[in-house]
Amino acid sequence: MKGHSLILSTSKQNHAPLSLEDTIKLLKVSADTKNLKLGKMIHAHLTILSESHQNENIAQTNSLINFYAKCDQIPVARQLFDNMHHRNVVSYSSLMSGYLHYGFSMENLKLFKSMVSVENMRPNEYIFATVLFSCSRSGKVEEGKQYHGYVMKSGLAFHQYVRSALIDLYAKCHDMRMAMQVFNALPGYDVFSYNSILNGLLEHGYLREGVEVLSRMVNECVNWDTTTYVNAFGICACLKDLKLGLQVHGQMLKNDVQIDAFISSAMINMYGKCEKISNARKVFDGLKTRNVVLWTSMLASFFQNGYYEEALNCYNEMEEEDIQPNEFTFAVLLNSAAGLSTEKLLRTSSDNWCIINDGADTPAIVMGISGKPSELLEVGSILRDQVPVIRRFTGGGTVVVDNGTVFVTLICNKDAVPGVQPYPRSIMYWSGLLYNEVFRGTGDFQLRENGKRFYFILFFYVYNVIEDFDSILLLDYVFGDRKFGGNAQSITKNRWIHHTSFLWDYKVGNMAYLKQPARAPKYRLARDHTKFICRMKDYMPRSVFIENTIESIETYFSVQPANLEAIDTSSEANFVHSTRLLTKQELEEACESQLENIGVNV
Repeated sequence: MKGHSLILSTSKQNHAPLSLEDTIKLLKVSADTKNLKLGKMIHAHLTILSESHQNENIAQTNSLINFYAKCDQIPVARQLFDNMHHRNVVSYSSLMSGYLHYGFSMENLKLFKSMVSVENMRPNEYIFATVLFSCSRSGKVEEGKQYHGYVMKSGLAFHQYVRSALIDLYAKCHDMRMAMQVFNALPGYDVFSYNSILNGLLEHGYLREGVEVLSRMVNECVNWDTTTYVNAFGICACLKDLKLGLQVHGQMLKNDVQIDAFISSAMINMYGKCEKISNARKVFDGLKTRNVVLWTSMLASFFQNGYYEEALNCYNEMEEEDIQPNEFTFAVLLNSAAGLSTEKLLRTSSDNWCIINDGADTPAIVMGISGKPSELLEVGSILRDQVPVIRRFTGGGTVVVDNGTVFVTLICNKDAVPGVQPYPRSIMYWSGLLYNEVFRGTGDFQLRENGKRFYFILFFYVYNVIEDFDSILLLDYVFGDRKFGGNAQSITKNRWIHHTSFLWDYKVGNMAYLKQPARAPKYRLARDHTKFICRMKDYMPRSVFIENTIESIETYFSVQPANLEAIDTSSEANFVHSTRLLTKQELEEACESQLENIGVNV
């Protein structure tokens, strides 16, 4: 650094002045190393020298723009650009590259129009590639198609940078037909182009086409990088093609590829999807360092294969290594707990169960088995905030689960409760009786739907006045006209489950993830979520609620505490879970459906 300081000294010593070539080289070094201090010293030196020159040096200013853009000083780069009396293509390219890198894609589209329309310049292949990538990042597919036409007229469509940008544009904007058309136009792509097309094919479900592209890479002797292997394992996972997955794994070992967390996670996911949980565990155990992504991948593999206890044990190991879980970890745990304590007990146990537990610290969305995300959720917000969405195996509505949720699940044999038939309404009526005792003397507890109050129905039910119970629909637990509990059910040949999500407390912000349902009970009166629901904690202490629930259940059953980890389910081998996480692709498709519906309505 002292050497650089001496070179730039302005004292009256006999040092030769910096040549233009030396200045540009030093600025390039400063830009590549992000050495803001050195670059500013060079800039100061140039400012002093420019006082004795009338003519503007475009090359030096372009180098300064490039330097400031790469050092996250975009406003300074833009100011230099705007102060130029004369600009060339490099001036635009330097600023546009900075805008693209830091996510200001729309500014690049404005600059391109100014360059072509105002300054009447002819873009080169680097400008075209940058503006096409900008369209890709900002989702401006129609503008991208227009620039594609401009590229064809310019004769620059076959440059490597431009072809890669076109593939990236169409893949990111969900037009895989055009992406493949550009891709198949000429051979000889670099690995970035191959990765762009592979990622698009994987994301949109063109899995066989993805395998063909991988084969083409092998035939053209293109060296695979980390992203290629991640995409390849992803394709194998979705196809559940263990043979191909083993071949990819073998090629990776043969080529001595540096294995990072992304590849490791993709491998664990692939073996998990291919039902080779032992292979997944072997990959996981062989890792020297394991971050939260890798732990969550291992947890998910256990869950996908129905190893719920192993998933929970894996989480205990994770805690012992002091790894902080993220929202996806909690979602997998919630799935595992749900599979262990509800679905598996329903399908593999012959005992009657009452399970009381709390939600997760991180919010998640739980939907009924037939719920449609595009109709029930604000999918854009969910994708933005990365909130997990779980489709449970029971029916019922949609709920935001967080640490303010209390779950009570009743799992019974069909003849366990005298007078209760294995039909939704009959079970619903009995649950009303059960919770009427829990909330006796508290608030104005009712079971309501379509404006009908529970106590009228309860009277007719107790005295056997109503014979056609299924003609009346009862769903919500309310205090007055404010809902605090929603129900879900599943009924098999010999057993049934009744599951209630109680809103002990809720965060107002989380309610924004739920859309106003198209079909709502009449008593809702078109109220939004915050005016329709209430907090159970305002009516009863949590401990009292749990005590009252157990006491009410004891009027029907002999109750004994149980350790869920010690459950013996002899028919466990035949159990296949159906509760699952919705994939990012499913949510993105739901989001696209919402946007299309908005467009139609407009």
